[in-house]
Amino acid sequence: MFKKNKLKFHPAYFNLRLLLEQLTQMFEIKLKEKGLYLKIDVDSSIPREIFHDKNKILQILINLVSNALKFTQKGGILISLRFDQEDLKRLHFTVSDTGRGIKDED
Repeated sequence: MFKKNKLKFHPAYFNLRLLLEQLTQMFEIKLKEKGLYLKIDVDSSIPREIFHDKNKILQILINLVSNALKFTQKGGILISLRFDQEDLKRLHFTVSDTGRGIKDED
Protein backbone atom coordinates (compact mmCIF):
# COMPACT_ATOMS: atom_id res chain seq x y z
CA MET A 1 0.00 0.00 0.00
CA PHE A 2 2.94 2.33 0.55
CA LYS A 3 5.27 3.35 -2.20
CA LYS A 4 8.22 5.59 -1.38
CA ASN A 5 6.49 6.85 1.79
CA LYS A 6 3.32 7.69 -0.11
CA LEU A 7 -0.05 6.01 -0.25
CA LYS A 8 -1.00 4.65 -3.62
CA PHE A 9 -3.79 6.59 -5.22
CA HIS A 10 -6.17 4.77 -7.58
CA PRO A 11 -8.51 7.34 -9.10
CA ALA A 12 -11.38 6.32 -11.33
CA TYR A 13 -14.87 7.55 -12.15
CA PHE A 14 -17.51 6.25 -9.75
CA ASN A 15 -21.07 7.04 -8.69
CA LEU A 16 -20.75 9.10 -5.52
CA ARG A 17 -24.40 8.79 -4.52
CA LEU A 18 -24.23 5.01 -4.85
CA LEU A 19 -21.16 5.00 -2.60
CA LEU A 20 -23.07 7.03 0.00
CA GLU A 21 -26.01 4.60 -0.22
CA GLN A 22 -23.61 1.71 0.39
CA LEU A 23 -22.18 3.55 3.38
CA THR A 24 -25.67 3.99 4.81
CA GLN A 25 -26.41 0.28 4.36
CA MET A 26 -23.18 -0.66 6.14
CA PHE A 27 -24.34 1.14 9.27
CA GLU A 28 -28.08 0.41 9.03
CA ILE A 29 -28.21 -2.26 11.76
CA LYS A 30 -26.09 -0.33 14.25
CA LEU A 31 -28.10 2.84 13.64
CA LYS A 32 -31.38 0.98 14.27
CA GLU A 33 -29.98 -0.65 17.43
CA LYS A 34 -29.10 2.77 18.84
CA GLY A 35 -32.22 4.51 17.48
CA LEU A 36 -30.14 7.00 15.48
CA TYR A 37 -30.49 8.47 12.02
CA LEU A 38 -27.89 8.95 9.29
CA LYS A 39 -28.76 11.75 6.91
CA ILE A 40 -26.89 12.39 3.67
CA ASP A 41 -27.04 15.91 2.20
CA VAL A 42 -25.35 16.25 -1.20
CA ASP A 43 -25.47 19.64 -2.90
CA SER A 44 -27.42 19.33 -6.17
CA SER A 45 -24.55 20.89 -8.13
CA ILE A 46 -22.30 17.90 -7.43
CA PRO A 47 -22.31 15.45 -10.34
CA ARG A 48 -23.37 11.84 -9.91
CA GLU A 49 -19.97 10.58 -10.97
CA ILE A 50 -16.67 11.95 -9.75
CA PHE A 51 -13.05 11.07 -10.49
CA HIS A 52 -11.27 10.08 -7.30
CA ASP A 53 -10.10 7.11 -5.28
CA LYS A 54 -13.40 5.51 -4.28
CA ASN A 55 -11.86 3.19 -1.68
CA LYS A 56 -10.00 6.00 0.09
CA ILE A 57 -13.15 8.14 0.30
CA LEU A 58 -15.15 5.17 1.58
CA GLN A 59 -12.54 4.29 4.23
CA ILE A 60 -12.39 7.87 5.51
CA LEU A 61 -16.18 8.08 5.71
CA ILE A 62 -16.40 4.70 7.48
CA ASN A 63 -13.89 5.89 10.06
CA LEU A 64 -15.70 9.18 10.65
CA VAL A 65 -19.17 7.63 10.85
CA SER A 66 -17.90 4.86 13.15
CA ASN A 67 -16.45 7.46 15.48
CA ALA A 68 -19.67 9.49 15.41
CA LEU A 69 -21.70 6.36 16.20
CA LYS A 70 -19.48 5.55 19.14
CA PHE A 71 -20.13 8.89 20.85
CA THR A 72 -23.74 9.58 19.81
CA GLN A 73 -26.48 8.30 22.11
CA LYS A 74 -29.48 10.15 20.67
CA GLY A 75 -30.26 12.05 17.52
CA GLY A 76 -28.01 11.16 14.64
CA ILE A 77 -25.29 11.83 12.14
CA LEU A 78 -25.23 14.14 9.13
CA ILE A 79 -22.88 13.81 6.17
CA SER A 80 -22.94 16.85 3.92
CA LEU A 81 -21.08 17.36 0.68
CA ARG A 82 -20.41 20.72 -0.98
CA PHE A 83 -18.05 22.22 -3.53
CA ASP A 84 -15.32 24.48 -2.19
CA GLN A 85 -16.44 28.01 -3.08
CA GLU A 86 -12.89 29.07 -3.96
CA ASP A 87 -11.89 25.90 -5.85
CA LEU A 88 -14.76 24.14 -7.59
CA LYS A 89 -12.55 21.10 -8.23
CA ARG A 90 -12.41 20.45 -4.49
CA LEU A 91 -15.20 18.75 -2.51
CA HIS A 92 -15.85 19.26 1.18
CA PHE A 93 -17.24 16.34 3.16
CA THR A 94 -18.57 17.27 6.59
CA VAL A 95 -19.58 14.65 9.15
CA SER A 96 -21.39 16.05 12.17
CA ASP A 97 -23.37 14.40 14.94
CA THR A 98 -25.51 15.16 17.95
CA GLY A 99 -23.08 13.44 20.32
CA ARG A 100 -21.58 14.96 23.43
CA GLY A 101 -18.46 16.25 21.68
CA ILE A 102 -15.02 16.76 23.15
CA LYS A 103 -14.57 18.80 26.31
CA ASP A 104 -12.58 22.04 25.89
CA GLU A 105 -9.90 20.80 28.28
CA ASP A 106 -9.38 17.62 26.19
